[in-house]
Order: sequence, then structure tokens, then C-alpha cells
Amino acid sequence: MVLTGPWTPEAAEAVRDGHVDRLVLNYALGFTEPSLDFLEGLPLRELVILAPQLSDLEPVHTLAPTLQALHVSTNSTLKLDLGRLPRLQELAAAWPQVVSSIDALAGLRVAFLRGYQPTDLRPLAPLTGLTDLVMKDRPKIKSLVGLSTLSSLRLLGIYLAKDLADVEDLDGRSAIEDLALESCRKIQRLDALAGCTGLRRLNLSECGDLASLAPIRALTKLEQVSMFGSTKIKDDDLEPLLALPRLRQLRMQSRRSYRPSLEEIQALLPRA
Repeated sequence: MVLTGPWTPEAAEAVRDGHVDRLVLNYALGFTEPSLDFLEGLPLRELVILAPQLSDLEPVHTLAPTLQALHVSTNSTLKLDLGRLPRLQELAAAWPQVVSSIDALAGLRVAFLRGYQPTDLRPLAPLTGLTDLVMKDRPKIKSLVGLSTLSSLRLLGIYLAKDLADVEDLDGRSAIEDLALESCRKIQRLDALAGCTGLRRLNLSECGDLASLAPIRALTKLEQVSMFGSTKIKDDDLEPLLALPRLRQLRMQSRRSYRPSLEEIQALLPRA
């Protein structure tokens, strides 16, 4: 249910009767309530909040018996006590909202974190069940140290991390299938990716100069590769892309110095 006006008794009844278990509160779609008091005790499974007008998230904690997915985009000073939401499996929030309690969610499977402040992944070590981890809004991360504790991870996406240079902890992570390191311009080498043999999707767009594509030659499960925008291969050798038997989609900037040319490689890809 998407709330496009004031909360009504009819809406509450629909939730309590089990006809609705997902609620979207988006100011851009008409949500104007000044507080979340109306949520108290509702049997919701998923809650999405985009509401800069709110001054308190306390009522969210009353949804603990049923809430499994929570997406919050509010003033980042509004804190959540995740220890009071033990059934959560999916979370999207700003790092300041959850930093003091995220270690209580050992069962969390999906985390979308905005404005991550630590310089590595060690603060996430208790989240051993994570399968998907995405960081946006200029995370401060500098290295992937701590990745080894996230052994269930299948998807890792880090965007606009201007200080991320050390990705060595990706070495040997064959379980990761989807990797995005977009707009992480300090990354210069892809050697650590050679052991990510389970990769199906790779996004290295807007990453500046990369020494060589040679390390991805062995990633024979790759189906999609994105290196558009400012990403440039310094040795100009695109031949490793020809060694990827499952490659179906390739997005990158064509450059006259590349050999073979991007156009020659794309001509060999299966047509959709």
C-alpha cells in the first residue's frame, strides 16, 4: 500500500486484516503525516519511509513482531535501535542512524547503507548472514579489510568511494556473483579479482585508469561487464574480454588506442 494522503481507519483495517503487509510512506507521493504514531502495533512485514518532515522513528520499533524489511530515508540524526527489531532481514538506512546497534542484527541478509563512515568493513563483522551489501552517498571506506567475515556475500556494491584503493580482500571470493565498484577512482589494479571466479556481473564504471584487464580473463562466468564513462584500460589490451565465453553485455567507452577495438568485440557478442 502506498499512502497518498492522510492515514485513515480504512487503511489501518486493511493492514490488521492481513490484506496489506507492505506500506510505503513517501512525501513525494502525498505522505504528509507529522509523526508515525499511527503505525503502532500494525502487523507489517515491510515498511518504506521517505519523509524528511519526521522528527521521531520510535513507533517503528512497535512493529518488531512482524517487520522483516525496513527502508528509511529521513533526517540522518533520527536513530533506530535495531536490537528491538530482531526479525529484520533487509535494511536500508543512513549509517549514523544504525551505527550504534547494527551489530545486533546477526540475521540481516540485505544491507543498503548510505554515508558509511568507517574506513573498512570490520564494523560489519557480526553480520555473518549478509548476502547483499550496497554502500552509496560517498562512503568513507578505504579498503575491504573485514570482507572475509562476510562469507555469505553474493552481491557487493560500493559507489562513489573516493578513497577506496585497497581491494585485495576480494582475492579468492568465488561466491560473489555481482560486484560493483563504481566511481571508485583510486582503484588502479584488478589483480584481486582473478580469484572471483563466480562473478556474473562486474561494474567498474567511472573508475579512472586501470592497469590491465588481464586478471579478469579467468572469470568465465561473467555475463555483464560495465566500464563506461571515465574508466580507461592503460595497457589498451581488450583481448581478455574475448576469453569470456558467457559475456552477453559490454558497456564501455570506445577509445582509438584499444586493441582489439570495442566495436570488434561487441560484434562477436550474442545478439539479444
